[in-house]
Amino acid sequence: MNWINKNIITNIFLILGGCAIAILGAEIVLRFLPSKAQDNFPVVRSVPESMLSYVLVPDPKTGVDKNGYINKDVLDKYNIVALGDSHTEGGYGETWPRHFSLISDKTVYNMGIRGYGPAQYYYLTDKALEFNPDSIFIGLYLGNDIFDAYNVVYHFPGWEQFKSADFEDYNPDLIGFLQPSIPFKDLRDFIREKSFLYKFLGERTRIWREQIGITKARTVGVDDWSVNDMDISLRFKTNPNTATVFWPGSRAKGTDLQSPSIQEGLRLTKKFLTLTNLKIKKSKPGTKLVVVIIPSKFSVYQKVTQESGKSNSLFSRVVSDESQIREEILALCSKERISCIDLLPGLQDDISNGKTLYKNTIDDHPDAPGYRAYAELVLNYLNHINK
Repeated sequence: MNWINKNIITNIFLILGGCAIAILGAEIVLRFLPSKAQDNFPVVRSVPESMLSYVLVPDPKTGVDKNGYINKDVLDKYNIVALGDSHTEGGYGETWPRHFSLISDKTVYNMGIRGYGPAQYYYLTDKALEFNPDSIFIGLYLGNDIFDAYNVVYHFPGWEQFKSADFEDYNPDLIGFLQPSIPFKDLRDFIREKSFLYKFLGERTRIWREQIGITKARTVGVDDWSVNDMDISLRFKTNPNTATVFWPGSRAKGTDLQSPSIQEGLRLTKKFLTLTNLKIKKSKPGTKLVVVIIPSKFSVYQKVTQESGKSNSLFSRVVSDESQIREEILALCSKERISCIDLLPGLQDDISNGKTLYKNTIDDHPDAPGYRAYAELVLNYLNHINK
């Protein structure tokens, strides 16, 4: 009996040892595989920066120019400089500033960086003015720029002068504020950061786990729009050309006007836009500020989802809060005499006409035709007011 027990124990250790060696081998192999974002595009590297949160590392291989922005070249002067977040930075060569340059025959320098917001746009205005542009465009994305304004001022050094004495920061630790509820998130994030294998398997089995019901359907979504869960996405597929997926959890908190943080973010956004306009007028009176209001995918689809009989309280809340934010920004532009281009009506018309603007995923960023639609709407507005 003792011999049998020793045999079993030995076999268990051999199996565990084999598994450990296999895991270690897979970990080593994955660490040496080249990291690519998509279609062999190299990953853009960044480094922390105290006031801006981070900056991109110049590298010709990743398309990041000597100033730390994604452009093919750097001229001494541009007709237009564009500031913004990921909706302005674009992806894999597709950006609305590039499309605008192509259809307008204007030189455009793109200073859009994903994750940036109104505070960074204000801070970077001095750099933008160095190019002596005729106009500075700010791509204001309503989906999260309001949150970003609050986040930067209250969680990064150097912005103390913009804080309000009447505001108490309820989110001193932002971990999870805009993220879905995930069991053992801290532990899983730690393992994901340390283990390439864990990250690799997690990313590639997510859809399968959602499809069999082990994990909430955040990526694949559900057809039942009566589901009101921030961790579950909603599928919309009335028209194959406009089929997409909405993840309410990605936007509901970032536009929630019931939240003191978002209310403060809206105050700060309006303040930064006002100060940016004043800075431009003082430094370069001949340069014009143009605010391009970029709506979330939720607002763009609001009409067609309603017409299709789709109703969801979380979805409606995002649209309602965003609508109020938009009205306040437009009112500010009118008061401060800032040119403001609202892309929402035009994008809603495009979707109603069956035009493909977004991917059939939870990604809120437009596809290539969507970026071109942004550019066309901006050009149409400018042509109209210049007549």
